[in-house]
Amino acid sequence: MTSQGSGKFCSPLKKIVSQNRRRYVNDNFNLDLTYITDRIIAMGYPAEHCEKFYRNSMEDTKNFLELYHSKHYLVFNLRDKFTYDEKNFDNRVKVFEMTDHHPPRLELIAPFCREVHKYLQEDPRNIVAVHCKAGKGRTGVMICAYLVYINFFLSPRKIMEYYSVIRTINNKGITIPSQRRYVYYFHHLRQKKLNYIPLRIELVGIYIERPPKLDSKFTKSLLKIRVAENDIEVFSGKGLLFNNKMAEKEDEIWKTYSLGIGEDQYNPNNPEKGKDVISRRCYGWNIAKSGKRVFVEGDIRVDLFYEPQVKVIGYKKNNVKIGHIWFSTMFTCPEYCGGNYIHGDEAYAYSNNKSDIVKEIKKPINKNIIDNEKEVPNISESLISNCDNFSESEKDSKCNSQTNECHKNSSKISKSIDKIKEKLTKKSDILSNLNINSDDTIVKIKDSEEFNNSISKNDNNIKYKNELEVEKPPGLDDHCSELSLKLIYSKDRKPPRHFIEDMLKNAYEKNLITDKYNERRLSTTTYGKLIPKSPEGEPDGDGPYTVIRKDDEHVQIYSTIEIDRAYKNNLVDDNFKLIIVTRCIDIDDEEEVSMAKKFVGETYKKQREHDIRKSKYNQKQYSQVNDLNNEHEVDNDNFNKSDFDDQLFKDDPRLDDIQQRRYFFRQRMDSLSRHPDVYYHCPLKKNSSTKCNDNTSSKK
Repeated sequence: MTSQGSGKFCSPLKKIVSQNRRRYVNDNFNLDLTYITDRIIAMGYPAEHCEKFYRNSMEDTKNFLELYHSKHYLVFNLRDKFTYDEKNFDNRVKVFEMTDHHPPRLELIAPFCREVHKYLQEDPRNIVAVHCKAGKGRTGVMICAYLVYINFFLSPRKIMEYYSVIRTINNKGITIPSQRRYVYYFHHLRQKKLNYIPLRIELVGIYIERPPKLDSKFTKSLLKIRVAENDIEVFSGKGLLFNNKMAEKEDEIWKTYSLGIGEDQYNPNNPEKGKDVISRRCYGWNIAKSGKRVFVEGDIRVDLFYEPQVKVIGYKKNNVKIGHIWFSTMFTCPEYCGGNYIHGDEAYAYSNNKSDIVKEIKKPINKNIIDNEKEVPNISESLISNCDNFSESEKDSKCNSQTNECHKNSSKISKSIDKIKEKLTKKSDILSNLNINSDDTIVKIKDSEEFNNSISKNDNNIKYKNELEVEKPPGLDDHCSELSLKLIYSKDRKPPRHFIEDMLKNAYEKNLITDKYNERRLSTTTYGKLIPKSPEGEPDGDGPYTVIRKDDEHVQIYSTIEIDRAYKNNLVDDNFKLIIVTRCIDIDDEEEVSMAKKFVGETYKKQREHDIRKSKYNQKQYSQVNDLNNEHEVDNDNFNKSDFDDQLFKDDPRLDDIQQRRYFFRQRMDSLSRHPDVYYHCPLKKNSSTKCNDNTSSKK
């Protein structure tokens, strides 16, 4: 049985697996595949063996690309642990490995965008096809990052909205909060003209407000926390007891005192001296209480879970995940990342709860009246608008100044005068105030107020209907020119943009393009009695405490809707908060600098060993795979400093550091992006560093 035949036979199963993702069903193809733009395709994994019966088959995917884009396509494989023989696609494959349901490592985004952009610019016929496993989340993050890269829309949220509507029938494209956060991170870097290099920081504490009720009739549970840098665990807090009795007391207190933010509350987005209360009532883990210091750098994951234990017999069950978040250390210190980072879903809130990517506009539908009246509005708009705000003498002066321009159109106006007069004879009250001189082609209007009122009355006879208007992406023409459209799409094959407009309109009509994030955010309690302060202290797997911020500490606060899994977990209250406190490394303190370097170095070594083991396992599983095109293979350090001799950062000492040089890549010579300072000194620390001062003075 051929692949296409098996595809038809298994199409119901494939449709079930693809869920709400749009499928390409045409020309005997039935593929989990969508054109996001005229030159970018999002698709499911091209599978072989048994997997092809419920996913895209490799053969069908190859046939599709060869039929429509032969010799002019490049495939980007984002699926972690799954590679295939790149000869299937004529060696037109780039690999950027990403873990399922995770955001990408931030250092991969810019190189991905540069690879895509470079290929699309090489030939106007070129297109790219991007896939992970399902071809939705990870694929969406990277495609949206590229659309941010080219300013497809100016708003990153609008870009994700656009992608989600085009890729899925229910606008559920990029829904995982951390994945959305990383698109916003990348947009922030582009806005600030910064290249990505993570900041080395110390983890101070992780706190929670309004912990979930976990005990059941037959089990009791301990609340736990885990912190990892990429795949390597760096901290695990001891179990926090929060039984039913404690949960009921907590609920009662919050019902009585519903307001958790007082005038002394610390606001990370607007810090003020003397306002340093991080939380008036929280539980959690202060790292120092564990007897060690934890230093991190890069992409950090915080897991919140609980360990159920059967009552009486004490049998422990497997850990149950409550939620987790990913964040980048680069954005913990506002000065380092070029300005305070505010979560994009909040920063780019929709007006009237709806995105303006689609707008409702009124259009007249009474054709006869439109045809008869269309000349009058032209007169009133072109001439009345120029003269209406002046005195009588000023009107004459203003109108005479336009005589030369009017002469250019005299023939057109002369031809239309008879029609206008014929129409206006039916309105004698208007004609009496009109004097049309065909020789000078000047229309003088007397008593314009009466004229406008008459026109306004006549407008009441015009019927209007609401029509949907889709905003044209500002970066569309640069991304796909008319030449590209002609070369890529034949006369009998319409470019995807025509169908995309209908998709957006349909989503609007079905009320799918709404601001659910801010609707939910604003529904949380912001009024009532202020909750009393708990005893001041630093939690050690217990609580509640009032936690006070120290002068050199940075604070990040994540609400329920910004936490992966938790945002749709019924156990978690919408007023739940996860609070992360960090501090920058004091580069004046040599002991601290050395300690941080050693800790992060050990983590990096463990991650490298982990990646090598994973890579060897993959190669063993897929021994036939040619991995030459995987430029980001971790066990292959082909770094050559001389490759950057023509770059502005060629003398950056971080190029000699095996951990940090992976963040450098070639830039265009006209690029305005820069790297953060080598010797960065946090403004919350006392600035006495010789290195910092030398670096600062050299920039003046």
